[in-house]
Amino acid sequence: MIVEVCVRHPTVPWSKPVEVFRAPPEADSHRFSYAGKAHAALSQEEGELILTYVVNSGEFDDVLSDASVYHPRFVRARVRVSRRGMERRRPL
Repeated sequence: MIVEVCVRHPTVPWSKPVEVFRAPPEADSHRFSYAGKAHAALSQEEGELILTYVVNSGEFDDVLSDASVYHPRFVRARVRVSRRGMERRRPL
């Protein structure tokens, strides 16, 4: 799960976390998702945020035999600015 928090200034409390993206469940129970990150520098439009995450496996042979395991997966999220100036992100 990738979440966001908002803050107007670093010295004030952050907002409660809001879920931005949840990786879909994997078909194999020994696979898991991790390393969720936001990449604002990869965004190409205003109001867009690129997110990545990785799927890995607890079975080493699975990593060797399936090229879809252990590489970043990309998700595009929309960024919407509220009246208060705080951003909210949601997947496209």
